[in-house]
Amino acid sequence: MHIQTSVSFCIKNLARGSEITKQHLSNDPDFLVTEHFCQRKCKICKDSYYALIDGNIKSASTPEKLLDEIYAYLDAT
Repeated sequence: MHIQTSVSFCIKNLARGSEITKQHLSNDPDFLVTEHFCQRKCKICKDSYYALIDGNIKSASTPEKLLDEIYAYLDAT
């Protein structure tokens, strides 16, 4: 059985630019990617690109750095 890492994005943050990160992860079979209307993380959503990885917030200043943060987090766990 293949266990996928859950990654969820706020649609408002996707519209700001994290769509790039979402598209990359959507093509990776190790991830289960979902979108949510609002995750009630407005401050972080407004100030950075972010995603919830198995419920843990990962954020960065660019979508590319967010992708790096997600992979670094997974390598550390």
